[in-house]
Order: sequence, then structure tokens, then C-alpha cells
Amino acid sequence: MAFGWKTVVTANPQRLLPVIVVFLVLGLVGCHRESQYHSVTLTWQASPSAPEVTVVGYNVYRRMTPGTPYVRIATHVPGPRYEDRVVNSRTTYFYAVTAVDQRGRESSFSTVVRVEVP
Repeated sequence: MAFGWKTVVTANPQRLLPVIVVFLVLGLVGCHRESQYHSVTLTWQASPSAPEVTVVGYNVYRRMTPGTPYVRIATHVPGPRYEDRVVNSRTTYFYAVTAVDQRGRESSFSTVVRVEVP
């Protein structure tokens, strides 16, 4: 089993969101075939609520190439943690997170987090 982590501090105009990127690689060997399970776990500091603005969840976005549009991979994540279980070996992903308030308004993207899956 290999375990790695990277801490990245991200910021947007209204918040500072530390994002911890964790990847876990489990190698399973049997019958001369090797299978690996990969996932990327993103965690960040919860966004504080403000008068008339209550953060009710987060949206998680991913892209594989810088400069291309993000694809939303998770909507209204209730807490500051998300595990992306749909990742491929030897692939680089770029993630960003937004906060969503009680009226459905979405914050700007956090700073991009780059993750290389082994």
C-alpha cells in the first residue's frame, strides 16, 4: 500500500481555503494480473457563513487539461471533504471547489489543485 498527501493553500477573493489532497493506492495482485484502486480525497476548510449568507454545501469541479472548462463532478457536498473514486492511473487532474449558499448562489472557484495519480 502506498499513501501520499499534499497540502495546498487556496484562496479566492472572499475566503482562504486550505485544500489537502490525498491519494491512496492499493495494489492487488492475483493470478498474474495486477489491479490497482485509485482515489483522490479533497478536504478544505469550511467556508464561514456571513449575515444573510449561510453556506449549505460545496460543488467540486475537475478538468484534465489546463485552460479547458471544468466539469462539475459533485453537487451540494455537505461538508468540506470529497473523495473522487473515478480516476485513472498515470493521469493528472485539476480540481476546484466552490461554496453554495442557502439561495443556491455559488462562490468563485478556489485556486486550482493539481493531482497526479500514480
